[in-house]
Amino acid sequence: CAREGGLIMWQQFLDLLAVARRPLVILDFETAGLGGAPPVEFALAYYAPWCDPATDETSRRARALCPPGLTYAASWRLDPGVPIDPEATGIHGIRDEDVRGKARSYKDMEVIGLFMGLATGSPADNEGPAVFAGHNAAEADVPWARRWGYLPGGLDVVDTMRMQRRLTREHAHPLAVDAFQLKGNEWMREVGRTEGRGAACCPILGHGLKPYASNLEGLHTALFGDPHDGGHGALADMCAATRCLAAMLELWSPLYSCACPGRDKADDLARLLAALDA
Repeated sequence: CAREGGLIMWQQFLDLLAVARRPLVILDFETAGLGGAPPVEFALAYYAPWCDPATDETSRRARALCPPGLTYAASWRLDPGVPIDPEATGIHGIRDEDVRGKARSYKDMEVIGLFMGLATGSPADNEGPAVFAGHNAAEADVPWARRWGYLPGGLDVVDTMRMQRRLTREHAHPLAVDAFQLKGNEWMREVGRTEGRGAACCPILGHGLKPYASNLEGLHTALFGDPHDGGHGALADMCAATRCLAAMLELWSPLYSCACPGRDKADDLARLLAALDA
């Protein structure tokens, strides 16, 4: 059973990353159009257990909505340098006049440097390359970021959409229902759930993942009972993807080798990342 207010598998994942000195970075991009058009906004959550937590407003806001352990969060508007497709605006609400000449160019070296620094790590700080995560990250966000010059190849990527597809096909119902209890989790109360509402209230217990769409709203509905609030902005989507990742780690924890302690930590991390990207 989970510790009161705790997420066992989520914490084990962070512990393995801490031993390897590799941060976890959950990211989301909103773009000027379909198919990898330049970004108009991004948000990221940075988990590095060896660092002190940031106290800026964006980090405090994200910390209330994300699973425990968040070090800092960032969210920036960007000028894509091209007209924003009206259909894209209809999704994320960002218009040309919101960013044209009022935000950093998406080609700004500070933006590129931020992502490249995360991807390559910092030997001076004894910090290795980040493990990236997000919903559809492996097929959209990360390849697009490579196209924009933000990220190199050869990254470890955890994609919650890929996880959902695998679980829908092979393990539609949770394998460890008792491991995921929302009661006592401050971050879930902030999302708007009623205190004391536990895993038994998740639709996934009755229906599995299959009836729900593979988009982020559908996955969040399956796991937590309804689509996430906060619109379709990068910060809201990033927080929702982080919650979904933590929930799937808990509910299907028997699939992952590091659920059984006593193995080599480096081997555990490699096995877990391979299982999450299966």
